[in-house]
Amino acid sequence: MPIKSRRGTLFAAATAMGVAGLLAGQAPAQAGPTTALAPPCAEYEFPSVLQLNQDNGITVQVPVSGSPRHSVGPGKAMYAIVGKTVGTFGTVYGGMKGNRIEFTAHWDQGPGAGITNTYAGQVGSDGFASGTTRNNANATNTWRSSERMPCVYKPPQQQNPPPPPQNPPPKQEKRTATVTGEDVDVYNVKNEPEGSGQVIGILRVDQQVELVGDCAPESWCQVAGENVPGGNGWVWGHLKF
Repeated sequence: MPIKSRRGTLFAAATAMGVAGLLAGQAPAQAGPTTALAPPCAEYEFPSVLQLNQDNGITVQVPVSGSPRHSVGPGKAMYAIVGKTVGTFGTVYGGMKGNRIEFTAHWDQGPGAGITNTYAGQVGSDGFASGTTRNNANATNTWRSSERMPCVYKPPQQQNPPPPPQNPPPKQEKRTATVTGEDVDVYNVKNEPEGSGQVIGILRVDQQVELVGDCAPESWCQVAGENVPGGNGWVWGHLKF
């Protein structure tokens, strides 16, 4: 009985011509298989039925299993030249790992009984699998899958760091204040009630200082600059912003 695929019967009623050792036949002259590019997928699986088209006109149909579908078999594989030869059946074992495919077919029923083929290849960047097959008579052919291999795992995309800013952020303008009204004492720390601040100097009227942090009128303000004794200190009020 012919194997069914999702497209219907793969091998229609074939002629009764003899095809013993069909897979041992030499392929027509053609270029060798193209090396597959690195796939964009880290792990593939087979379609529900794997169908390979060889360069000598033979179509091979292989059952697959597993979840994800990484193994060939169990069940009978089949090959024929569609519309020209009767089918040859056999058992298969092997499967897929990542994007690499390797399996063996023992043909034991039909005109090609006694032939053993090994299939090896990989999935290309287009999702189709391709490779070569060699039988126990040392005949070699190329093959390509009729369908794309479904991707079951895509590696996460690498996150690139954000590009550096085109222009550095603008520097903040220094805030300044001027002593007004009368001279003011400068403390080494903010002199809270009953605090331990000590007077370290005096700012004179009209001297200019830099403001450190927030500062409000008639409150403690931290000041800095060459006019401040020690370069940094605290004053209370008497500043004009």
